[in-house]
This record gives sequence, structure tokens and C-alpha cells, in this order.
Amino acid sequence: MPDHCFRYKTALYVCKNSWGRQFLGFSMVETLPSRPWVQRLQRYRAWLILGLTIAVILGIRLRLRDMPLERDEGEYAYAGQLILQGVAPYKEAYNMKLPGTYFMYALIMAVFGQTPSGIHIGLALINTASIILIFLLGRRLLDTTAGLVAAVVFGLVSASPSVLGLAAHATHFVVLPALAGMLLLLETNVSSLKSKVSKEGGEWRETDDGSRPESNVQPSTLNLQLFVAGLLFGLSFIMKQQGVFFGLFGLLYLAFRRLHEPTELKVIDARRAKAPPIAWVAMVKELMVFAGGLALPYVLVCLLLWWAGAFQKFVFWTITYAREYATATPLVNAAYHLRAAFNVTIVPNIFLSLLSAAGLIMIWRDGRPRQRFFLLTLLVCSAASTSVGFYWRPHYFITLLPAVALLAGVAISRAQRLLKHNRMTELFPGRAIFGLLQLIIFHHVLLINRTSNAPTSTLCINCT
Repeated sequence: MPDHCFRYKTALYVCKNSWGRQFLGFSMVETLPSRPWVQRLQRYRAWLILGLTIAVILGIRLRLRDMPLERDEGEYAYAGQLILQGVAPYKEAYNMKLPGTYFMYALIMAVFGQTPSGIHIGLALINTASIILIFLLGRRLLDTTAGLVAAVVFGLVSASPSVLGLAAHATHFVVLPALAGMLLLLETNVSSLKSKVSKEGGEWRETDDGSRPESNVQPSTLNLQLFVAGLLFGLSFIMKQQGVFFGLFGLLYLAFRRLHEPTELKVIDARRAKAPPIAWVAMVKELMVFAGGLALPYVLVCLLLWWAGAFQKFVFWTITYAREYATATPLVNAAYHLRAAFNVTIVPNIFLSLLSAAGLIMIWRDGRPRQRFFLLTLLVCSAASTSVGFYWRPHYFITLLPAVALLAGVAISRAQRLLKHNRMTELFPGRAIFGLLQLIIFHHVLLINRTSNAPTSTLCINCT
């Protein structure tokens, strides 16, 4: 109940403002009975909303599972089918992309069948895992509201025709391990700080993510976490070459973490009079461990293709030919491709762009250094991954969606705080931001619904 108020009826209260005038208020919280099931519902409401979002997206994708394969899907499916027949990639089918997506297609078709329906069911599960990971990532980096909004936005836009989201493009497979690697990087950040404070007998203050050390974390555990994080980013790279930018993001974030760690330790440990020196040796060791995990998937792919007798073709198609393809577009033609991408991809998502721009401004003004660096570096690296060759094809922007969705989560989380504290000077921006979120959801539901009404046909790819 607000200050200067007294209870009048069950959910009504009478308040006095600064001029002494009385007014009636209504409290929704007061009317809720304090029953155990209500408390449990409130405790898990974020997971309930996330589950509802996943159910909606799964329903859309499963309804359209029989839609014909897109051109790139046909390439991946044929390469995956050859793998199931024992033929190594690049021996009978050639493509400039790295073979990770081929192996994913082979796995999906082995489980769900060699049909468009089976491929799209596999994509639906991959997308569901990505939605859950981006929720966990947003909650760890920011708060529950930001994670939930990011998951809802990512789920809707990743299924939008504006990014060819219903087709199982390689960018979907690039995003999944990259998100898992980012989440593990944040865990290693907390574990490293816990280890350092606990080892020196310091006092741990609750940080912005609410974490407290329960026990001393061993260096071997941190190294294992870093290696697995690098391994996940390496898997993202072998799905498609553009995944290398996520690996670059991981290296930059690790370096920033070590450079900024002395300041964080001074804030966390109340006994420190000044910040400790930067641990340069530890930073180099961590970067080497992470880089080892990052390189391992590619090294294993090279050894596998060398053993299968396809290494020379692999090098030609994925390095020599891919380099020529990426540099074929003159810089003077880049503006034409960017304008086309703007009309096809950016304009249908204009409300999301505005919301993410608001989040970018807010994280720049009010964000903590670690959050600011994480989101801004992720945005730059993701934008670079869409710009290889200056083609900017619609499905390239799927790799940009995690950064954009997290920035949208920042905007809504900040707007929620503005409305909660009722700052009159910032009340209108807060309501405008919530209005943008409603427009995004409404617009993409209509867009996806219009696509779902299009006729579909079954196209079997099992040629044998």
C-alpha cells in the first residue's frame, strides 16, 4: 500500500497527495489470496510464459513442417543423405560451406526421416533450444524480464518470413552452440570471481546477477569450463564460416573480463583498499585454453576429411572458392545490396529495430561495464557476420537476432523500472517502449499467420 494511505475496503485504500486532497486507489495485490498455489504460480510465472511462447512457436513450425525445401535446404539435405550412405562431404557433392550443417542434417534425417517434414521437425527442436538458451542468457546477464522478452522476441522473429526463418538454414545451427558458449562464458566469469575472493578470504557481496560463492572453485574447473565454451564456439564456426565472429566475440569478452576484473574485485570485496593489478599471465592462459577449444572442431573436421580422401576438395571449396565468392561483390555495389536487405528484412522489423535502438541507448547510459561490453561487442560481431561478401541475404540476419533480442529485453526491463517508480518525466518513454513490444508481437503474429495460410506440399528427398 502506498504511503499516506489507510485501508477503506478489501482492495480499496484512501490516500492523501501533497496538497492534502484525498483520492481512492485500488490494489490488485491485496485481492490475491496468499495461498500456496498462487505463490508457486508467481514464482514460476516466467517459465510459464516461456513455455507458452515455445508452445506457440512449435505449433506454427509443426503446422508448416510439410512445406517444400528451400534451395539451401536441398543442398544440405542431399549432403546429409550422402553422409548417411557412407559418402564423405565434398567427394560427390560440393559446396563452399563448412560441413557442420551437413552432419546436423544427417543426424536429423536419421532420427526424424528423410523428408521435409522430418527436417523441419528437427529445426523446430533446434529453435526451441535456442529460445531457452537466450532466456537463460538474458536472465544471467540482465534480469528475468530482459531474458523473457528476449526469448519471446527471438522466437517470433526467428520464425518470420522476413528472415526466411521457417527454412532450416545454416544460420539456425550457427546460433545454437554460440548461445550455449555465451552462457558458459558468463558462468566462468562468476566462477572466476568466486575463486579469487574465496581464495583470499575476502567478503563476497551480492552482485547484479545475485550470485554468492558456496565453495572455492578450482582452477582446473575454470579451465574445463573455458575449454568447453571454446568448443561450443568452434562448433558454431564449423556450421558456417560466419560463426568465426562469435568465436572472436568470445576472445574479446575473455580479454575484457580479465582487464576489468580488478575493478570488479574491489567492488565485490569490501576489505580491499585498492584494485589489484591485472593478471596478464592468467589472461594469456585463459585465452589459450579457450582458443584450444575453439580450434578443436575444425582440426577434427580436417583430420576426418583427410582420412576420407576429400581434404584437397574441402580446402578448395571452403577456402579458395569461398574467398573468391566473399570478395566478388565490388564495394560500390554494397549499397544496392544493403538497400535491398533494408526493404526485405529491416522494414518488416522496423518496430523491433526501434525497440533495440532504445535498449542500446539505455545500456550505454545506465548499464554496468560488463553488460555494456558484452552487448555492444556481441552486436558488432553479429553485424559483421551478416556482412560477409556484402550480400546481406535475409537468412544471414538470423545471426544478428540474439543481440537484437537482448537489446529489446534491455529496453523493456528499463521501461518496467520507469513505470514501477513512476517517474513522471520518463513515464511516456516507458509506455512507448511497452507499446513497441506489443506492436512487434502483433505484427509478427499476423505475418506468420499469413504465411501459415499458404498452401504447402510434400517433397521427398529420399531418392534411393
